Amino acid sequence: MIRELSENEKSKKILKIWGILVAIILGVAAILNNYDVLRNKGRLFLCDVISLIGMETKISICKPIIESKTNVKLYKHLTFLKQHENQLDDTQRNQLRQYEDHLIRKAFEGLKKGIDEKILPIDFQAEKDAQKAITEAVKEGNTDERQALLMIAEDDINGGLDLLIKSASKTAAENIKQWRRIGRLAYEVDVKKALNAYERVIKIDFSEPWDAIYLGRLYRRSGQIYKAQRLYFRTLAHLPEVDLRNKSVLWNEIGDVQKDQGDLARALKSYQAAMEIRERLAKSDPGNAGWQRDLSVSYEKIGDVQKDQGDLAGALKSYQAAMEIRERLAKSDPGNAGWQRDLSVSYEKIGDVQKDQGDLARALKSYQAAMKISERLAKSDPGNAGWQRDLSVSLNKIGDVQKDQGDLAGALKSYQAAMEIRERLTKSDPGNAGWQRDLSVSYEKIGDVQKDQGDLAGALKSYQADMEIKERLAKSDPGNAGWQRDLSVSLNKIGDVQKDQGDLAGALKSYQAAMEIAERLAKSDPGNAGWQRDLSVSYEKIGDVQKDQGDLAGALKSYQADMEIRKRLAKSDPGNAGWQRDLSVSYEKIGNIHEANGNILLAIKAYEKSLPLAKDLANQFPDHPLFQSDIAITKNRLSQLKSKL
Repeated sequence: MIRELSENEKSKKILKIWGILVAIILGVAAILNNYDVLRNKGRLFLCDVISLIGMETKISICKPIIESKTNVKLYKHLTFLKQHENQLDDTQRNQLRQYEDHLIRKAFEGLKKGIDEKILPIDFQAEKDAQKAITEAVKEGNTDERQALLMIAEDDINGGLDLLIKSASKTAAENIKQWRRIGRLAYEVDVKKALNAYERVIKIDFSEPWDAIYLGRLYRRSGQIYKAQRLYFRTLAHLPEVDLRNKSVLWNEIGDVQKDQGDLARALKSYQAAMEIRERLAKSDPGNAGWQRDLSVSYEKIGDVQKDQGDLAGALKSYQAAMEIRERLAKSDPGNAGWQRDLSVSYEKIGDVQKDQGDLARALKSYQAAMKISERLAKSDPGNAGWQRDLSVSLNKIGDVQKDQGDLAGALKSYQAAMEIRERLTKSDPGNAGWQRDLSVSYEKIGDVQKDQGDLAGALKSYQADMEIKERLAKSDPGNAGWQRDLSVSLNKIGDVQKDQGDLAGALKSYQAAMEIAERLAKSDPGNAGWQRDLSVSYEKIGDVQKDQGDLAGALKSYQADMEIRKRLAKSDPGNAGWQRDLSVSYEKIGNIHEANGNILLAIKAYEKSLPLAKDLANQFPDHPLFQSDIAITKNRLSQLKSKL
């Protein structure tokens, strides 16, 4: 009599038969070089059969295996499951979601490693949009997009972006979703690729205001501020009346461009337009933390302009209004790192004004309050490079005050502590240009202290280390105006030391090299007031060396070239205290040359042109110590010269 098989024995027999069949198929596949693909198919098919008899949890190959596999292996499983998404059961769909979430997380981590931290404040909106783009690409994109994200997760950001561009270029030109995702991903890591992507999007579809906002910011970062301005106004004109929040963002962007151009009066007006909208929004919904934060940003931007105009009292009032909001937000949600960081920035802004007012004790107190927050954030998440970088900035700010207080040893200690952080960041990610630039700034600040200590050889060595980094950055991206300008500043610093060492020929050579860069930048964007001012500074420094060399005719020519630029800047924005003081200094320099030449009347004439400018600034801003000092110096010179007549 033949015994009837039990259900368990039947299941085992079926499993054995299927196992033999799958093994035969995989053997053939190996010969045909399709092993990996068919192995996955065989595993999935086998798991389907096993699930029918309720044994899938006992078989290891049918269990979730997220954390035990590399990104590459996970990607292979993800690709296979995506290809058969419509045929998956609930268990397999859950496994697919786990693979997707893993790739999203790893790709975002890889992208953040390449984010250029010189773009400050940290752009949380851009990071949020980048994460959204990664999620869309994983869940809705094609195989190439997921392969590109795998490359980014494996720290090959450039290769990943190139593959995304190649994939988008193969599809229809109207595929704006792909190009928008490329723009979001490249925005903080590759200006050129992001520019190309957003320009394509804008040509096809102008309905999404943040495409234009990001593109405008990219134009600004690449020195194309007029393009940014035109784009912002065009976008503003297309916005619906009810889209108040984006209107306020665009007015702030327009104000940023006008501030870049040196047009502080118009920038202030634009920021105030943004603030009017944000005040209405914040008032309409007092519990909306987003509206409250937006309003604090408006106060901060207005304070920035007031500070640049020399209105330190007004700036302090604006920064304090911003801080009051941020204190409430930080108190309402102590675990929100963003609110905490905003508060630390407010303390720093207030400290900056107090420092400019000459109130160094209060400035130091403000910077120390900022540093306490930065230290807590850095300690709470040691792996967060942004928090570490913020701490280095706080240390530099404290060092600046210590330097102004005459505590050069303390300042040097603070700068060195900041440099230690920046060296670690640079070492952890040598390809991050932002970290490289930060390290160069640390060398520069240490050089400043060494110079003030009289250690000219040490200062020169520090400035040269600074310049080596900036030369590499400028060479790596010749189109980056910021890197070029940084290099010109380094050359000027080296020139200053050479001048103090008595090496006037060397100093002149350094200043001329800096001027060549300043001339190129000024010529490339005549409307950029910052570039124009940099050029005027170069003329002034060259004039100083020529004067010390005894070449008074050459010095006079340089100072006059400097003055012509400053006249134009001062006329373009009469409310800009910086431009007005620069012009006052130019008249002083020219007066010095006439005095050295024995032309007393011409010297008096020049000083008399300087004095009204100095008086006007001192009257407008009685709490500004520098403006009061300028009056005293000019009056003294005039008195001495008139006594000789």
